[in-house]
Amino acid sequence: MLALVALVVSVGIVDSLNPSTVGPALYLVVAPDGARRLAGFTAGVVAVGLAGGLVLVLGPGQGILAAVPRPGRTTTHAIELALG
Repeated sequence: MLALVALVVSVGIVDSLNPSTVGPALYLVVAPDGARRLAGFTAGVVAVGLAGGLVLVLGPGQGILAAVPRPGRTTTHAIELALG
């Protein structure tokens, strides 16, 4: 369980470096007291990602997976090909 929590935390940290956060981060860092504002923004992004991951892992994650039908082998390969 601890390894799973560590995985969720690491995903949240990496997700906070998402390119879509660079624009707002640059805006915040050039404002007065930019370092503090940027630290708060980064902590907020990490907290939201972490909370979402923990909710899915510890909450309804297995129930959601159980409700989704399992595609066959050919369908799985087609989906992987399309997404890849």
